[in-house]
Amino acid sequence: MVRRLVYLGVRLVHLASARGFVSKREELILQMFSCGNCGLLECAFEKQSVELVGEGGGTPVKADEQTDRPEAPETFNCVIEIGKGSKVKYELDKNSGMIKVDRVLYSSVVYPHNYGFIPRTLCEDNDPLDVLVIMQEPVMSGCFLRARAIGLMPMIDQGEKDDKIIAVCADDPEYRHMKDINELPPHRLQEIRRFFEDYKKNENKEVSTDNFLDSKKAVEAVSHAMELYKATSEEAETSLISESENPGVSSLA
Repeated sequence: MVRRLVYLGVRLVHLASARGFVSKREELILQMFSCGNCGLLECAFEKQSVELVGEGGGTPVKADEQTDRPEAPETFNCVIEIGKGSKVKYELDKNSGMIKVDRVLYSSVVYPHNYGFIPRTLCEDNDPLDVLVIMQEPVMSGCFLRARAIGLMPMIDQGEKDDKIIAVCADDPEYRHMKDINELPPHRLQEIRRFFEDYKKNENKEVSTDNFLDSKKAVEAVSHAMELYKATSEEAETSLISESENPGVSSLA
């Protein structure tokens, strides 16, 4: 039974991704926590228990509290793809499950802070919500950490909305006390804005930013992205159940 649930869970995300409901990065997160050999399914972006099935039978395992933040949307876990100070744009590769080099930035700039995305969120472009995490040290690609939203930078990337959540690491003593983006020094805000306005210029790609918004707007954006993810996931789940009950007929078509 549990193996069947594991299969259905994997099928759900694969089908939803194919239909445009779940982004490739979200699908990869599931694949990273799904093992066909031992039957372990620990969904990194759905709140649920996990079950480990081996030769000795099934043993229920409680999902790690670090995976699901009860303080969300104010404080949340995020996955870091690109470390502070890097000129290399890394991203999760769907096929291999490894971090790959997407490209080296054309401009003579580096990422000013750790950059990644918030799992279990979805934006209008079918990608998770991007986040820039301010902290003292660079973080290795593929790590997740606890962050607090302090602001939002509205951004348009080649005509499409691509807003960035500005956050601080909730476990960095240098920044964890900060609650709002206005607490950052002006030069730090200028540094962030200048990076995103310039980092694609030599690729002939147009990016524009607007004035930073406060923590309230940032939390609202995170909450909206979480709700959008939840709604599309529920829609995909309903469609998958319908498909399993009516083989050969897809309600997602």
